[in-house]
Amino acid sequence: MTTRNRVRQCFIGGLVLVTVMDKPRMPRECRELLGYKKGNKLYLTMRELCQRGLLRPKAKGICGLTQRGQRLRIRLCKERSIACTYTEPRLDWKTYVWVMLGIQRKTLLRVLERHPTIAAQLLRLARKIHVRLSRADAYKVLAQFAIRNLAESSRQEKYVLYASTRKGEAIKRQMLLGWLMLFCFF
Repeated sequence: MTTRNRVRQCFIGGLVLVTVMDKPRMPRECRELLGYKKGNKLYLTMRELCQRGLLRPKAKGICGLTQRGQRLRIRLCKERSIACTYTEPRLDWKTYVWVMLGIQRKTLLRVLERHPTIAAQLLRLARKIHVRLSRADAYKVLAQFAIRNLAESSRQEKYVLYASTRKGEAIKRQMLLGWLMLFCFF
């Protein structure tokens, strides 16, 4: 690696630590929050930070700060006079990654949060958010949610009602924190 690339990677690593690592994140989330394009290889920078002992993998594809990384983040934030917080909620991180890697799963979890209602309305609302979501795909995702205890179903006459569980609510809150930061930041 050339000196120029190493300096650039250190700069990006500092940006990641200061700007976006207020909670465990995936490289994709960091890239979106920093405003980088898809071709940017931010995962390499995050892997380098893991090798240096500043980040640690929580689950496949998601990293959180180590104690050393938290101390460095606090120091860098103080130098720039930026408020510095880091929270690591108790969460099933493997399930969180599973939801975050699927557009249809994220869509249905958002819709379940807003409208715990009959399946037909649920699908219509989900299709407004994600057009390529078919009825069969939606039911497959809802069945997977039930298996992973993210949603529960109940019968009411001829309709099936779906509602998110506590575990689903926790993942939804964590998911929303990333989006909220994205909109507040830009």
